[in-house]
Parts: sequence; C-alpha cells; structure tokens
Amino acid sequence: MLTVEAEGRRLPTGTEQRLQQFAELVAAGSANNRARARIQSLADQQAAWRQVAELAARDAPAGELLEAVAFRASVLASVDFATVVRYESDGSTAIVALSGAPEPMAIGMRAAGSGDGAIHRVWRTGRASRIEDLGKMSGHWPQMAHRSGYSASAAVPIMVQGAVWGSLVVLSRQRALSAAVVEHLTRFADLTGAAISATEARRERRSLADGQAALRRVAELVARGAALAEVFATVAAEASKLLGDLAAVLLCFDPDGMATSVAACNSPVPAGMRMPAGAGTATGDVLRTGRPVRVDSFAGTSLADTWGSSPTSPPRRSPTPRTGRSSPPPGLGSWPPLTKRAGACSVTCTTEPSNGSSRRSSP
Repeated sequence: MLTVEAEGRRLPTGTEQRLQQFAELVAAGSANNRARARIQSLADQQAAWRQVAELAARDAPAGELLEAVAFRASVLASVDFATVVRYESDGSTAIVALSGAPEPMAIGMRAAGSGDGAIHRVWRTGRASRIEDLGKMSGHWPQMAHRSGYSASAAVPIMVQGAVWGSLVVLSRQRALSAAVVEHLTRFADLTGAAISATEARRERRSLADGQAALRRVAELVARGAALAEVFATVAAEASKLLGDLAAVLLCFDPDGMATSVAACNSPVPAGMRMPAGAGTATGDVLRTGRPVRVDSFAGTSLADTWGSSPTSPPRRSPTPRTGRSSPPPGLGSWPPLTKRAGACSVTCTTEPSNGSSRRSSP
C-alpha cells in the first residue's frame, strides 16, 4: 500500500489517480524484479545440474565432482559457504568438499555424531533440515560455524542406493534460509546422489577388472612353476598396486604362534620380520576368523617401532590380496574387500593416515 499526507491543507485534485498510476509502476517494477530473480534462479539450477552431470559423464575425480557440488550449492542458496559431509556408520561425519570455507575448516576434518544441528537431523531423519540460530545448537559443526560468524544453516540428504550417504550443507551469516532454498538444494542433492552412484559403479567395474588382471598375473606365475619367492613378491606388489601404491606386506603364519614377513612392497617391514599372531592381535584375528581386520593405530603393538618413523599408518589385514576392489577416492566411501581363504598367509596393506585412535573392526 502506498499513502501520502498533507498537513494543514487539502490534497490536490487528482492525487488519487496519480498515486494509483505510480503504485502500478512500482508493482510492475517489483514484478519484473521477481521475474528476473526467478529466471536467474532457474538458470543457476540448470547450470548446477549441467556441471555435475558433465563431470559424472566424463568420470571426473571424486574431489573435483564434490567440489563442484559445494560451489554450485553456495550459488543456488546465494551464500558464500557450502560444504559436503560424508556420514560414517555411527553418524559421525567427515568433510569431503568445501566452498568458501572459513579457517580452520578443511577437507578431512571429522566430528562425532553426538549433539544437535542440521547435519545431525539429516542423519537421524533422512530429511532436509533448517536451523535459524546456530548458537543454540550443540553439535560440533554448528558450534564451529557459529564461532566463525554464521547464524543459520540448511542441510539436505545425499542419497546413494537408497541410503543416506552424506549431506549437502549451506550456511548464512545474516538471514535464515528459506524453504525455497531447501527445495532447490534437495533437487540438486538428488542429482548429486545419482552422479555419485554412477561414479562408484564405473570405478567398481574398473577395479574389478584390475583385480582380475592381478589374479591372472599371479596365476600365470604359479602355472609356470615360478619360485615361491617370486610368487610372494608379485602378490605383495599387485596388492599394493591395486590400492594405489600403499605399503603391502605378505605374512605367513608359523606353528609357534608367530607370523613372518615373506614379501613386501612400498613397506619398511623387512623380509623375515616376525610378529605375534596369537589371541588379541590383529594378525591372530585374521588366522582365527579368516576375515579382514582393521587396525587404526600401531601404538602398543609389535609394529610400533617399525612404523613409528614412517609417514604411512596402520594396515588393513586380509587373508588374501585385495583382488576385487581398489582404494576409493576421497569422499566416495569404501567398498568391502573380496576375500578368499588362502592357506596360512595374510596380506597387510596400510591405509590413509589415522587420527591416532585404536580400534579393530572388520571393514
């Protein structure tokens, strides 16, 4: 509504008509602005969808794909900060992509699943969530963002194969994020999930082919009667290659409850090194169960001295070389290994740097 007033005198004749005409011009201008904003919003959405689809189609590296997702989300929400987080099985999260992030946020940072916030609510409900006051949230991420000057956030789930894979999050310093923003992000996250699924499927097919080729090379050595030392060295080398040149060690179990290193690749473990394989050790767990075992820290183990000066960190131990999967790119999760009982040998491959925790679990 538009009004005018005149103190102590009558309004001129025709004021109503002139005011009406002016109000119509204002309304037309406002409608044009809204129309332009809507057109720009649609253009931004199309550009975001097109970029992600093109990256997925040319099998771009996971980091590049997720970085584009974070940047395009910030454009869609008209904010300067967006991130993609990946959920672990316990609800804890890791940052896998950032756009416009403040210090000290960085890719690879992790947080427990405890507390409250948009990311936590997405994990619990599988639905989008908006937070208008980050200062009232108890989770690690909202508290961290609040200390950096952000006041509101919105998070939408990224679904991969029907499960919550991660969350696409945008943050604002001055205003609450609207339901329309959440709607745009939800549609974009759906496309992102489809792109991640397609990327994982292609890489799984490729890694399966690589694993079969590695098996064939080892089998050919055995078929032509190669010496065991050559076979063992090839097994360790192929396992390392399949996992991106990680350190790999082939162990053989001895009757006295020990295991001996018989071959290694990219590893500081020397040939002939012996280590315990009894109850309570990861090596012993592999012997007892025939299943993979993960160790996140060598502290307190017989390998602490050997690996203490090495930049690499603890291994995953598997009964046989990991012939069916390759190390996944950052942010795309991990694939379970294809394993087969193989007599009395174990292959150990180091994983990415650990956070210093110590736990054991089957991958």
